[in-house]
Amino acid sequence: MYTAVEGPSAPAIRSGLSKLLREQSTRVLQERCRSRADSAGRYACGYTGSLGGLGRGELDMEHVVEGQMDGHVLAYCANPELRYRLRQVDLALPGSVRNTVFAPYHGVHNGAPNLTFASHALNMKKEGAVHACLLQLDRGGALEAGLPRELLRSLMAPTKKGAPGREEEEAGAVAAAIVRRLREVEEGYVAALEGVTAADPSLAAVQGSRAAVVAMYGQLAEEMGQLYGALQL
Repeated sequence: MYTAVEGPSAPAIRSGLSKLLREQSTRVLQERCRSRADSAGRYACGYTGSLGGLGRGELDMEHVVEGQMDGHVLAYCANPELRYRLRQVDLALPGSVRNTVFAPYHGVHNGAPNLTFASHALNMKKEGAVHACLLQLDRGGALEAGLPRELLRSLMAPTKKGAPGREEEEAGAVAAAIVRRLREVEEGYVAALEGVTAADPSLAAVQGSRAAVVAMYGQLAEEMGQLYGALQL
């Protein structure tokens, strides 16, 4: 891992890839999770349990495995089929992964098991902690502190608007809940990537060697498992 791109270019490539993988239709994502609403149409934050509505500044729908993590795996995986296919993707065009070999990955990332809810502020804190860890990995070597510690630091820090962070005890509980949720989805997420086959309907329009694409997904699954380890999850 960490051999396919040069460190300085990794953040930009990772960002572009993570945006490509995100489902652009909020309606589609909400439909996948509609059954989780209570009788009043409210959803529970996947990390704190607090209730709120969507689309009113209360709760965001967010991805447990951050798109940055997927972008990191795709940016650094040295599989030759992957490198060849990535050169055919327009990083500036959201949705361009449809009808490509990356369609199954798009499905895994935006599948209901990887979707949860969080306040916008908490969503940004989680995203910032993941981003900080990935920037350290770009420089090579092990993290000084893993994602659990980075989450704690992020949650205790003031917001960009100057609002105070959480107290250490509360921050520790929320950080532990985020880590627990990440661990809960890991096995299924990796298995879904590893389970992509040549008969996958989303690969129907793909040209070229299906066997090479299947092997590519096997390596991507392995790389995601390695990233979990590198983040000390």
